[in-house]
Amino acid sequence: MKSNIRKFDKAIKNFFPESGIWYSNCFLTAKEIDRSNLPCHLRNNLWMSRLMKSENHWILVRDTTVKEYLDNSELFNVLRHDYELRIVEWQTKHQLNDGEGWIVNDQYGGDFYMFHQDADKGFRLGIKQTLEAINMDKEVIEEGIEKYRDLWFDKYINVAFRNIYAPILSFCNGDRSEPKEELRDAWTRVRKYDYYQEHKESVDKYGTILPEMKMTFDEVAMLRYYIEMEGSKRIEELERRRQERENKRFARIKGE
Repeated sequence: MKSNIRKFDKAIKNFFPESGIWYSNCFLTAKEIDRSNLPCHLRNNLWMSRLMKSENHWILVRDTTVKEYLDNSELFNVLRHDYELRIVEWQTKHQLNDGEGWIVNDQYGGDFYMFHQDADKGFRLGIKQTLEAINMDKEVIEEGIEKYRDLWFDKYINVAFRNIYAPILSFCNGDRSEPKEELRDAWTRVRKYDYYQEHKESVDKYGTILPEMKMTFDEVAMLRYYIEMEGSKRIEELERRRQERENKRFARIKGE
């Protein structure tokens, strides 16, 4: 058995890909013993044992012998975990680079999530739901999302803010006005606080707790009041500008 363990240890060190890329066949969780199906069977040690046997031509070794090794190997668990995190990192970057083939919840605008006021929530949920759909472990997905949160968090919070207070439609129609920086700062701070409230367990385990996330109830209440007041003014301003543009357009048409 010791000789088998040495052999298995040597094989497992080169077993997992350096890249976390995966392909759409994983949505089917195909049972075929093929490396392309690896990402969707990472917690199925029997399937994994058969792939290891196939790739290493261990004809005389039983599936159960390899599975027993996988069930008890600390080295295997570490290397698999590292690979799972590479998959979460790849998925995050794939979405950031406008990659296709990931699940976009209709609750957050579906394919038009980039224009939704909760674009940040939609982006995070997209990582979670997509990787769950290919049968990845839910806990390691949460760990990866928090581990690589810096890649997307601030960007998509800003996207969500602009979709409310500086929407692209207004910009395309000639409105170059910008919301107050004080409003942006207050809204961003509350958004980060709310993120922590929603994902507290994952942040505490795997992420970085930002100062905004630890604000007191009174601090948050004051910011929410400010956002309600100033945010309403900004929405009214956008509507007024939109109406002015429409009036000018109708005036030109009437003049013609």
